[in-house]
Amino acid sequence: MQSLLSAGRVPRNRADTPIIAESQEVRTVILGVHGSALNRTVHQLMNSPTPVYLEAEDNANLTDTFASGRCDSLAKWMDYQDLVCGVRLITFSDQGSCGSQTLGGSWSTTTPWEHCAGWPDLVDYNGGSFFPHRLRIWVR
Repeated sequence: MQSLLSAGRVPRNRADTPIIAESQEVRTVILGVHGSALNRTVHQLMNSPTPVYLEAEDNANLTDTFASGRCDSLAKWMDYQDLVCGVRLITFSDQGSCGSQTLGGSWSTTTPWEHCAGWPDLVDYNGGSFFPHRLRIWVR
């Protein structure tokens, strides 16, 4: 049985090495997902023909915990650091200028980011590392 997203918690862990127990570099908890993600499975979100947002426009429903204690530890993942530490929205089925990415970002629910990197499609792009290689998502 697949779990549907509700207004509950959506924890996400990220790392470049296999994630075992609590070994992630950052944990993001989204409390109350955006309406576009409600009542859909993670599979449906990743394969949506249109963008699906997880965050509120003001990022108020997002809490991050960093293994190092600081957001700047994510600088190695350029675009992902902007998603987690900046004002961009975490977006499933991101429709950027280089095509659709399973996970990417948007400036807002009406303005795409227009970047090329995304997870897992273009984690490393044009000589840079833009997203973590591993991502663990679960729904509560």
